[in-house]
Amino acid sequence: MKIRSAREHKNDLSDIVGILNEEQKKGNVITYEQILQAYTGMYNSDQFPDSSKAILEYIQQDSDLQKLYNDTRSLESDNKQFIAFMNQKYLAVLKEKKVSQIIEEHNQKRQK
Repeated sequence: MKIRSAREHKNDLSDIVGILNEEQKKGNVITYEQILQAYTGMYNSDQFPDSSKAILEYIQQDSDLQKLYNDTRSLESDNKQFIAFMNQKYLAVLKEKKVSQIIEEHNQKRQK
């Protein structure tokens, strides 16, 4: 399930937002509680990964899912390009650290 993996350099997060957006357009709003119930049933856990939790909490506050989808998709694309660059130039770093850790450090530097 995309919520479980929540890879920030793949389309996991934008897929989550995109599905919720399409269902909302059809008049079928999927709530955080419904997602949590399904997740708990599948994984016997109510603890989402941090990136999934953040996006799901944000969705509860903001109803412009199309904008969130576009923004998330753009960020995933940037992250994917950065990881490809790192893979070519600094393979040892990728082997030493998790991809998610490298992306987090990259995004922190970008925000400064």
